[in-house]
Amino acid sequence: MDVLVLLCVIMHFASVLTVQVGSHEALIHRELFNEYNAFVRPVKNSSMPITVEISLILRTVYDLEEKRNTLHSSTEIEMTWMDDFLSWNATEMGGIQAILVPTKKIWTPNICVKNDISNTNCFGTHSTVQINSNGKVVWWFIRELKTECNVDISRYPFDHQKCAIKIGSLYFSDQEVLLKIVDTRTNSTSPKTCGFVSNDEWDLLENLNDEITISYNGMEFTVLNFAFDLKRRVSFHVNNIIIPLFILTCLNLSCYFIPYNAGKLSISMEVFLAFALFLYSILESVPASSRHDFILGIFVTSQLIFSAFTVVVNAILSYLFQLNSDIPMSSPFRRLYGILNGARIPKQQTHDIHVMENEKLNSDEQKGASIRSRSCRGSGHYSNRASARTISIHSKHSHYSECPTSQSVDWIIFAHSIERMAFAFMLVLNVLCYLISVCFLFG
Repeated sequence: MDVLVLLCVIMHFASVLTVQVGSHEALIHRELFNEYNAFVRPVKNSSMPITVEISLILRTVYDLEEKRNTLHSSTEIEMTWMDDFLSWNATEMGGIQAILVPTKKIWTPNICVKNDISNTNCFGTHSTVQINSNGKVVWWFIRELKTECNVDISRYPFDHQKCAIKIGSLYFSDQEVLLKIVDTRTNSTSPKTCGFVSNDEWDLLENLNDEITISYNGMEFTVLNFAFDLKRRVSFHVNNIIIPLFILTCLNLSCYFIPYNAGKLSISMEVFLAFALFLYSILESVPASSRHDFILGIFVTSQLIFSAFTVVVNAILSYLFQLNSDIPMSSPFRRLYGILNGARIPKQQTHDIHVMENEKLNSDEQKGASIRSRSCRGSGHYSNRASARTISIHSKHSHYSECPTSQSVDWIIFAHSIERMAFAFMLVLNVLCYLISVCFLFG
């Protein structure tokens, strides 16, 4: 029985205390809002502005659409200001330090996101604020925003993007409402990135906040610029863009080592189409901008041009490889072959000089052997005497010491020479292209 009596007494005092607290809170509401006008600035001196302190924390980035230049993010926003008509003596009101009221019952500074692209860019009145006994009003809420962001794709995918959320009052000038940035994370171990949750694509490096003053019709308006330095995570793009591009470059160079009868031209055409498809897929995901040089796009375009050059060269080589070896080479092609091989004298010309020299030497020593000496083509037979004399004479002229025994230049040899030179040219161009691209992307 004693226990039951004790419980009853405790419940009675608790109910009495609850009724008293409830009555005190109801009394506060009656006294505060009896003659309160939510359409008038709550200042006793109308010439003084109301200072509104705003803090914005970027919670996460849902998406940064490069094609639309739009940042979709989640933010925590806190606004505080002093209301001269919303204060009470906490001691007389049962120790109540703060109450919660709907925003539609009090004056609000009519704050809007200036670069928001949605239909609800201003913070509405369908929320709740906290009013402290000293008249301080705290308005805190979480808001998803879609804001404009000028995306610079020049260093994609190794890029940093600086996006900003701009907040200002829609109607009040600085003479009526003065906006200030306040950082509520100064006690944090990492105030620049506190509260941010990284997603699969973006990391937050730091916050860059500043206040911008705009003059309009002789009045000044302050816009709070909450800027964020976002860094793209590159692991996905390296695995799906950079490595496949390098593989395609190697395949393009390897086309020069494929025999012409093993599908040389068709393979080079497939590599060319792969580069074209790759360039199309990349350009589909980035905005069409003329203000920024898209380094990756220029790189892929250059690789597409190199691949087209390989297709043309392989088409020419396939034609040359199929020519009949009995078809003689004209003088311009022989001259081109000599240029490609270090301006060496063609073998047919060396053969003619060699025959003329033998004719001159043998006419002085032995007129009877001149006819056989002029037919120096590797298949005639000389007499022992003529051979000995010819060898002794040739020892004095070492650069004409032998008749050319190898075959003359034909189309296949000429095609192989072009193939070697084209491969060396493409290798140098690809190395330069990669070095220049790396310097621009990371420089």
